[in-house]
Amino acid sequence: MTPAEFASFRADAIRGYAADMADSGTLAPDVAAAAAAAQTDELLPDGLATKDHSFLSLCADGEVVATNWIGHHYAPSTSWVYGVEVQEGFRGRGYGRAAMIIGEQATVEAGDTHLGLNVFGHNAVAIGLYQSMGYRGYDDARSIEL
Repeated sequence: MTPAEFASFRADAIRGYAADMADSGTLAPDVAAAAAAAQTDELLPDGLATKDHSFLSLCADGEVVATNWIGHHYAPSTSWVYGVEVQEGFRGRGYGRAAMIIGEQATVEAGDTHLGLNVFGHNAVAIGLYQSMGYRGYDDARSIEL
């Protein structure tokens, strides 16, 4: 990912994460937007140059069609997908799978042996993709607001 691509990637990542939190019922939209920005700033104190992070752009015909943000050494031997996104006009064409494959390659290159991610339960398309690629669920958490 180039510095120019990173600026729009960061804005899109924050907007998308906030929407996922709001859509899942985790947070109200205004609170979700502030939380997403704060979490992104905390995770990326040096932006594109933040140590142990890969920012990947998948291009087709000279245009960025998908991105993947991977944090390496998140846990022992494990990298973590913080955000994978396929541009709206390019969905359903295999670019999400390709973005995950380049993320897997970056994970191995960073020295990790596992790649983990979280997907909100309402995102059936993403869940189907990850299952078809061999990703398996390993934890299921629940909470109640008191």
